[in-house]
Amino acid sequence: MSGKLNDKHSWNKVILFLLVLLLLAITGCDSSGQTETSPSYRPISWMKSSEDILMRQVAERELERRYKRYLPDELVAAAKVYGIDWDGEQGTAYASILACEYVSLKGKAYVMASTSGEAILHFNYDGQYPKLTELEWSANGGEHNKWLEDNFPEEYLEDYKNFQQQNQTGEDEIERKIREEVKELLDAPIETEDLLEIDLDEEIYEIVRIYEGYNDKGEYQFNFETIDKGSLKELPETTK
Repeated sequence: MSGKLNDKHSWNKVILFLLVLLLLAITGCDSSGQTETSPSYRPISWMKSSEDILMRQVAERELERRYKRYLPDELVAAAKVYGIDWDGEQGTAYASILACEYVSLKGKAYVMASTSGEAILHFNYDGQYPKLTELEWSANGGEHNKWLEDNFPEEYLEDYKNFQQQNQTGEDEIERKIREEVKELLDAPIETEDLLEIDLDEEIYEIVRIYEGYNDKGEYQFNFETIDKGSLKELPETTK
């Protein structure tokens, strides 16, 4: 009879369906058949904002705000994540990372420190906020490629190689993220030509412009010109 479950077979189907749902809940399977212990499993709640929170922890871990007494000082980090392996609430991310310290002076943002490279990030994720527990940077120099081959899963290593190939010239995805975040935090564009030098002991700053090229003798050289300098203590609030 339509709309009713009067026959034995119909009730058996309902019971079987409920048992399947219960089994899926117990084993932690999602609709794709992945489990919480599958490397490719990704919690539904994991979003870009989760990655942003993790990057802020990387910046705070690797750098410090050395000039905050005198100038607006921000730590930023961005990454190209090639993949995340999951084991329940434990995540392991494989990525290229750039972390920087920027200060704002007279309407421009200057980079004061940075660290970058490939890395493996270990973190806990409770469905709301990731918590960085360990950060392992890649080896430098001639050991770099070997470190990647030994530590990056093959699939993620291939993605890394493709990313590097695509970004051999010009601004890459990571640099774009940094530029956008610095603009938002400091409300200032990044200065890419002049350098800001700060002497905390003397409490002075100097903005230096670099010129490069060949001299009259055909020798390639760098020349430096100071275009602004002054006391950090005497900077008015409007110039910061």
